[in-house]
Amino acid sequence: MGPHRTVTIHVGYDGYVGEFAAPGECHDVAEVARAGLTDAEDVAEVRFAARTVTDLRRATVFEHWLPTASRFRLELAHVPEHKSPPLPSVNDEDLWSRNMALRPQDGVNQTVKVWECLQRMTAGRSAGRGWELEFEFCHNVPLGAILTAVCRALDGHRSMRSGPVAGPTGPGTIFPNLTLIKDPARHRFSTRAELVEQAVSVAAKGAGAADSAMPVVAEEAGAAGRAAVAEGAGAAERAGVGVAEVPEIARTPPVDERSVNPTGFLRRVGPSFGTLHAAGHRHSVVVAGQPPVRLPLSGEVTDREISGLRGVRGIRIPFPVEAQDRRVVARIVAGLGAAGVPLYGEPHPGWPGLLGGELAALLTTPTEELLRDDLYREEHSILLRRHVLRDHGTIGRLHPGERPRVSVLLSTKRPELVTRAVTQARAQRGVEVEVILALHGFPASLVPPDIAAQCAVICVPSSVALGEVLNLAAARAGGTFLAKMDDDDIYGPDHLADLSLSQRFSGAELVGFSGEQVYLAELDLTVGRMANIEVEKPTSAVGAGILAGASLLVSRSAFDALGGFKPVPLHEDGELCAAVRSAGGLVYRQHGLNHIYYRGAPEKHSWQVPKEWFLNGDPRRWPGLHLNRLMADSQPQIVDTD
Repeated sequence: MGPHRTVTIHVGYDGYVGEFAAPGECHDVAEVARAGLTDAEDVAEVRFAARTVTDLRRATVFEHWLPTASRFRLELAHVPEHKSPPLPSVNDEDLWSRNMALRPQDGVNQTVKVWECLQRMTAGRSAGRGWELEFEFCHNVPLGAILTAVCRALDGHRSMRSGPVAGPTGPGTIFPNLTLIKDPARHRFSTRAELVEQAVSVAAKGAGAADSAMPVVAEEAGAAGRAAVAEGAGAAERAGVGVAEVPEIARTPPVDERSVNPTGFLRRVGPSFGTLHAAGHRHSVVVAGQPPVRLPLSGEVTDREISGLRGVRGIRIPFPVEAQDRRVVARIVAGLGAAGVPLYGEPHPGWPGLLGGELAALLTTPTEELLRDDLYREEHSILLRRHVLRDHGTIGRLHPGERPRVSVLLSTKRPELVTRAVTQARAQRGVEVEVILALHGFPASLVPPDIAAQCAVICVPSSVALGEVLNLAAARAGGTFLAKMDDDDIYGPDHLADLSLSQRFSGAELVGFSGEQVYLAELDLTVGRMANIEVEKPTSAVGAGILAGASLLVSRSAFDALGGFKPVPLHEDGELCAAVRSAGGLVYRQHGLNHIYYRGAPEKHSWQVPKEWFLNGDPRRWPGLHLNRLMADSQPQIVDTD
């Protein structure tokens, strides 16, 4: 008898009895990866069920330990609206061009590519926000390859490998045989294979494995449904502190920022607040008049819970009374904070030991009354997500202190603005900055020597179009990312760091924002704009996809592939955005609260509109130059160019 069994493998359903039912043979993905399937050669069909995108990405770490079959049915119960359809691309080389070994015939080994085996592939929507996919092949194909391809599809066919992840706690980002530990003699493993085998073994033991000496963390697995985490000794050594000084949150698994992130944040929400509530060891967010949002037993928040909490104005986090709940609460705070959900809590002496001093201060600063203000609420959300994604995301954990290399393209026709513009660009923190100063129509002798020493200076005739000026500046740049900054606008010190962070979690080729704050020099007045604009989304998902030219950050690889800016005198920024999207790239719009657009006399600007135009619509007004909380550390120098 040939293969005849149907096996169900699931991930993410521990603790969610009633959401998932499977007749016949059923296994948790970690159990399959650890122990395999008995009589695996009898398996003809695999049904794979994932509760959320976060869970599906977590399962891909087990790619090389999952079974093969000729028929697959994939069920993904919830997909956020901003995600692409989970349809593997015909150009996905890692899936379709993979060589499959067949049984030898006449003593000769036979191989065939996956695409040659494909007989049928169908996809359709299921109840709610789910998807169902079916694959049929004429030969056995590895389930892991299909799961990884589906994850790439959900990310718009971008690389899902946002950075190495230790153990099965996030996306499948570690390649086989990649050395992770520089000093293998001190640890029990040094390659991905050894690491995952060790992590699966620990995870299967449940919560009792928390005392493991592994410098990584293992995810919940099996019916136990409890997180098995390490003591964080490796992280402590990298940070130069003792284990006793490491807050509990640093000992939890890192947040998978590619699935749990601020994408989908809502600026305008109702008045309702939520409270984190514990019943036994199960946590839920309770909002008056609404069904409670149940959180996973381990505290690992997924995209599904985040979607259900987007309309809440804020969530109160009580300090956990039970000691065994504290690590779970720390993990909940990390997940919700990474997603930009506004959190607040009453002061308690135990918060610093649980969350670290900086995050504890962020959590206990706001009050319910303060969070009723939309601007304050968004500022608080940004401060929270910035900290959590920087310190507790996958890349932040494995590469603490690593800063993206950003080259600022700074073109100016006004010598009087050079000092201010270069100083402001060099003051950016959280990134490794180089400044390429393009003098558009005046000589380098007009640049003060101390300023010229801080940047690379090129001189371009005034007859050259702005797009070509920026291309000449880009040719001198050495950064992984290129950023366009204007000479007269005002930027907060975390402007580039926040753009880089948005690029990291979105995977976008180009990131920017719309001009949301304007300083009207003629009136000495700061005004808000676009209070109702949608942010934290791909531009394809919002009503208007316009980004401010002074806000753009683009990957060097995408910039070069597109040929740079078009050599035009105006709208070179909009043309670049359009080119990225036309080439199949992603353009992401983040918040615009790190930037103030300086507006002098209309004739001094290429955008010819009267000052009255900026006074229509948004009612927010502040006398003088108003700096919000994100820009409070800025020291802008206003230079009158009128």
